[in-house]
Amino acid sequence: MRGWLESATHRSYLLWFYLHPTNEPSGHGEGMWPLGQATVVTDTSCRTTFAITLPVSVPPGMRITATATDPNGNTSEFGPAIPAEAPPQLQSHFSSSPTRLTLRWPASPAGFILQQTTNLAPPVLWQPVPENPSLLNDWYQLTLTNPPGPRFYRLALP
Repeated sequence: MRGWLESATHRSYLLWFYLHPTNEPSGHGEGMWPLGQATVVTDTSCRTTFAITLPVSVPPGMRITATATDPNGNTSEFGPAIPAEAPPQLQSHFSSSPTRLTLRWPASPAGFILQQTTNLAPPVLWQPVPENPSLLNDWYQLTLTNPPGPRFYRLALP
């Protein structure tokens, strides 16, 4: 999840994220189901941006909202209710002559990067794939010749 907060300068805020099945007439969400939390700190412009991974998956179409609590315990109203989008689906094709692995995914929704790891046993350490994909007809594609093995791949927000 990515977003921003504007408030007082150089302050720490606890952000709480919530899930709600419908949009309220006000456009703001309600806290039906808690999803997780993150701490952020504003800068000299009274703003901070954040990108966090919540510990749960969110079904597409559900609404996500948040509150911010300052160090004095003051909590904001619920923020706008944003519909959850499904992440792009990673497709793979393997050919053995020569050995090639082709990975592709739709360019929308935007902002996802391809990551890899050699092991799925905790702790899993995901790293960006160093090669750059090409963009063709609204699809990203990356072909790896003689890929090192074993590797596991995923798409993630930075």
